[in-house]
Amino acid sequence: MALEQVNLNELRIFAAVYRTRSMTLAARELHLTQSGVSQHILALEKSLGLTLFDRIHRALHPTNEGVELYRVCKQSLKELEAAVAKLRGESETLRECIRLGAPLEFGNNVLMPLMEDFCKKHPEASYDFQFGYSTDFLPKLLEGHIDFAIVDEFASNSAVELKKIYVERLDLCVHQSLASRLNRKDLLDSVLKIPSIDYDSSSPLIQRWLKHHFGKRSYPNHLRAVAANSQSVATLVLAEAGAGILPHHLYLKLKSEGRPIVAVRGPEKALTNTMSLATLRGKSRGKGAATLVKWIESKLA
Repeated sequence: MALEQVNLNELRIFAAVYRTRSMTLAARELHLTQSGVSQHILALEKSLGLTLFDRIHRALHPTNEGVELYRVCKQSLKELEAAVAKLRGESETLRECIRLGAPLEFGNNVLMPLMEDFCKKHPEASYDFQFGYSTDFLPKLLEGHIDFAIVDEFASNSAVELKKIYVERLDLCVHQSLASRLNRKDLLDSVLKIPSIDYDSSSPLIQRWLKHHFGKRSYPNHLRAVAANSQSVATLVLAEAGAGILPHHLYLKLKSEGRPIVAVRGPEKALTNTMSLATLRGKSRGKGAATLVKWIESKLA
């Protein structure tokens, strides 16, 4: 196939759809209509003679050819942008302070490992990292105290624009000694007999895990402790105080340290929590924040 048959703009749109797994989200990012994005993807598939996405139950699943094309496009488009910027004499030097917020465990276990190369690439930039609850960052965005935040799906505000960047698995965890109480043939009953640890007295995450795996109804609230954050929940789980919900990356970290913790496998696929990039609608980002946002998106894609 001749290279002139490939439309560069269609490759850019394809890359956005691949990253977001959504025509709607890609359209919002590129300031296009959803139908326009869909037409560009169909045109690209026709010109290449390939199917890049399988459409299954309204969800987009990249084909093997789509995965390979994105691998090539991701690096090539990045190099092309850098070359054009260099020709135009645009400096990549960042000297401003970038202010961002993120949930504590996500920040420590997912975000911070991504920052090493970024900091080396931009040695003159400075940072204000604020870790806490997702809901804490919405007022800070509205008041201009941070440039952007990474929040979970429990945080929302009409003045804030959310863009999905990461899907976090949530595990129901128990101490290894309590795992022996779990009966796979009657898992629900055996889980309910173990006291729970949650972030709120209403046990929202425990209830959500139970409903996800066993049906949409409320369950007895056998709450033993309320903990402020994931690390506190993990500490109580390891103290054999009961069962608690932890992000999968924290569970893996504890397992790698040899801690006696077990993730309970439910009958359904794992419960997930969507992490989104939150920015204030209508507010333009500074160069530093925009550059870091693109970096995070590229690393989590």
